[in-house]
Amino acid sequence: AGLGNVRNPLQVVNLLPGAAFANDNTLRINGMPSSSQAIRIEGQDATNGFWRQQNQINQTAVDAIQEVAVQTSNFAAEYGQAGGGYFNYTMKSGTNQYHGTAFNYWQNEAFNAGLPFTDAGLSNSLRRGEHVRNSQRRFDFGGTFGGPVRIPKLYNGKEKTFFFFNYEQFRSKSLTTNVPSTVPTTAYRNGDFSAALNPQLLLAGAAATDPLGRPIFGNAIYDPNTQRSVNGLVVRDQFPGNIIPATRLDPTALKMQSIFPTANAAGTVNNYIIPSYFNFAHTNIPSLKLDHNVSSKIKVSMFYSANRQTSPSANGFTQAFTSAEPLDVLSQTSRFNYDHSITPTLLMHIGAGYLDTSRTDLPPTYDQSQLFGSQSFYVSQFPNLAGISDPTKGGFAPAVGVGFGAALQKDLKATFNNSFTWVHGNHTYKFGGEAVFEGLPIQNTTRANGQFGFAQAETAQPFATQNTYSNGATGFGYASFLLGNYNSLTVSQLTTSRLGNHSLGLYAQDTWKVSRKLTLDYGLRWDFATLLSEQHGRMQDAAFNTINPTIGRLGTVIYGGNCKCDLNSNYPLSFGPRLGIAYKLDDKTVLRFGSGLAYGTSPNNAFLTYSVPDFYVYGAQAPAGVPA
Repeated sequence: AGLGNVRNPLQVVNLLPGAAFANDNTLRINGMPSSSQAIRIEGQDATNGFWRQQNQINQTAVDAIQEVAVQTSNFAAEYGQAGGGYFNYTMKSGTNQYHGTAFNYWQNEAFNAGLPFTDAGLSNSLRRGEHVRNSQRRFDFGGTFGGPVRIPKLYNGKEKTFFFFNYEQFRSKSLTTNVPSTVPTTAYRNGDFSAALNPQLLLAGAAATDPLGRPIFGNAIYDPNTQRSVNGLVVRDQFPGNIIPATRLDPTALKMQSIFPTANAAGTVNNYIIPSYFNFAHTNIPSLKLDHNVSSKIKVSMFYSANRQTSPSANGFTQAFTSAEPLDVLSQTSRFNYDHSITPTLLMHIGAGYLDTSRTDLPPTYDQSQLFGSQSFYVSQFPNLAGISDPTKGGFAPAVGVGFGAALQKDLKATFNNSFTWVHGNHTYKFGGEAVFEGLPIQNTTRANGQFGFAQAETAQPFATQNTYSNGATGFGYASFLLGNYNSLTVSQLTTSRLGNHSLGLYAQDTWKVSRKLTLDYGLRWDFATLLSEQHGRMQDAAFNTINPTIGRLGTVIYGGNCKCDLNSNYPLSFGPRLGIAYKLDDKTVLRFGSGLAYGTSPNNAFLTYSVPDFYVYGAQAPAGVPA
């Protein structure tokens, strides 16, 4: 469920040499760092500001796209702020005739292979000998419609005003059954870990003993209240019979445990078959493009697209401790473009765009006063517990509470560009600039519910943890949990902050057709991009040369809002000359050379980078002596 459901135009990457693509995970071009690409819709930045690797969160529908232009390296000067690939989507426009399409893609579990080692006859005698096929229904349907704008008796937009509407909806529903998990046995729930006890540990082939000469058994549970030093070594006493007395069980741990489901199968591991549960994912993507010819020289266009994704993110656990976070994402893309043919050889373009993405992931609410009384943490959610399961001993395997969360995240991005294209003789000059202003407000709930970490160390023999035994270890995380002895506790207040930055770029370039066979592309680009900063100066940094007023020594934490300093410095000068050469050897073969250079300075240093020239040969056969 969630992201990555609908058809993705970035699948075109799989057709490119030297590229790797995995949906909402990896996008790597020519060995550049993954997810360093730039994505444009109608010429304006539409790259995901939350997680750049997740692209479908704000993509538009495939059927609304006229063209996907991909530039992999050695970009012309007009392109910048991109590393691993520059992608631009040109959206479809209406025409003088009405046209429409409709489609539906359908998936049903009847066409799927069955689950290995299962027998559907256990629940349906008529299907004896068949594998279980869990229910899975998926539909991806929609359509397009475009043409001239006409309002009967009021307006006829033929040859003048056009529209193109697209709608796509993805619906997925699945039934999950026969999924095993691990919960504490009845004995474990009562503090009885005698069944987990293993033979005496071996150290260098010899039976292990503690400083008092007592044998050390695998999975032995030790009483932390008996800790002491013997001959300079820290030791504890094992709970008799490996059973924690009922009077020692922590009341808060018992309250949490009372919510955990009980085992419905044998064994200490995979002893709970999660009840069958349904899950669904819905994605809706409408879009609309309007084009209007103001005159023979002026054209304006507007584009709007919305991407709404919802899912309960069900995991089969409905209790208050569940870590399932229902997904609700809405991304809206708006574009406006103005094109003016000032003269037959001079074109001016002005573009503006706005990207508004909102994401909410909220787990079920839980009143923490039931566990901690007045000492509750900052949000009404079940606390996060870690380290209470072991793949061989058992315990409680399902994720308990949310580890990282946000009540609301937004990506607000305003973009602008302006360019002039002048054709003069055998030269095509282009110059202009672009600006991007991005804000990332967030209501962060991470750690505000309290995150407890448990480990076997709290119930292990301290002396034994200094050695590596060939057949096991002591202590058990779930036993530490029942004692209420947590290894770590991480808490943060609920925070509302806004990170943001902006970037500016200016460029000038020329495409010079020297002859019918030789073409030169050269230009210069200047970029300025600020580093992320917090709106109210709440970003922090370490200051090792500043006195810490609490301890009176060097080394403290400073904040951008009160340090009266710059936590970081931007490069005030960063420019890159570009050069490209294309030579037509014959009607089928073109030799292309491309190179780029970047140079920048800051108050403290300078940088210089150079992209290695690449040779490309297009055609059925490369000429002798030229690498293909």
